[in-house]
Amino acid sequence: MPIYDYRCDACGAFDQMRSVAARDLPAECPWCGMAAVRIPNGLPVLIRHADDQAASDDGAYLARHRTGCRCCL
Repeated sequence: MPIYDYRCDACGAFDQMRSVAARDLPAECPWCGMAAVRIPNGLPVLIRHADDQAASDDGAYLARHRTGCRCCL
């Protein structure tokens, strides 16, 4: 499923995995719960994990980084 960028007026930008059909619907901000609009910036980002990467790595990554920081990409 693709990841799209959204902007919350109160909290700023974040990204969210959503279906293509739901991409233009308002997203819920993960920090404050307010409605956020999609930032049209070209193609969505698709994430592919290496076969040897454990599924638990996702939880560790999310615990260290704010959604959308992109510092480790």
